Amino acid sequence: MDLFVVDQCSALSFLYLTKKRRSMINSHSRSRVFSALCQFVFSLLFVTAGTGLSTLVAGAQDNPSTTQKKPSITLTTDPSPAQKGTNKVHVRLSDPAGQPISGAKVTVTFFMPAMPSMNMAAMKTVVKSTDKGAGMYEGQGDLGSGGIWQITITARQNGQIIATKKLTITAKSWNVTVIDAEVMAPRVRCFAMLREPPGLL
Repeated sequence: MDLFVVDQCSALSFLYLTKKRRSMINSHSRSRVFSALCQFVFSLLFVTAGTGLSTLVAGAQDNPSTTQKKPSITLTTDPSPAQKGTNKVHVRLSDPAGQPISGAKVTVTFFMPAMPSMNMAAMKTVVKSTDKGAGMYEGQGDLGSGGIWQITITARQNGQIIATKKLTITAKSWNVTVIDAEVMAPRVRCFAMLREPPGLL
């Protein structure tokens, strides 16, 4: 009888220990799963935040105007509008507050694409402007033809490009000189009289 009771106690103790061990194993397993899940969630949040930050930085780089305003460029030509032949260019360079920028290197590039149908090759003229002070830069260049020219203005300071501007202009092919008819009329009449045959005057 005592042996039977001992066996029953041993069996109950074994069952209790087994159940407790399983409980400890299950608890440990749940802790590991919970820890792994937390690590996954934190990793996912970190990657998402990093991607969002990269997108914001890329967007700011692609659109610098949204983060920093650049200097402004104004171009005029002499004669105006420009024409075939020699032209002077005047560039005004100012900061976002409208203050003149001096000490920069400003180039004005004129470009006309080739026109095979007219047997015309591409043309390019680069004008290196001189700093005249107070944000004004002047230069001179020759345009080989009238028509539409693509212009690129680049301003550099300390080796860095601080501003660029692209535009198009239409250059005239020739100058038209207006002659005063009243002034020329007597000369034309005199020339006509000299050209008429004798006896008709």
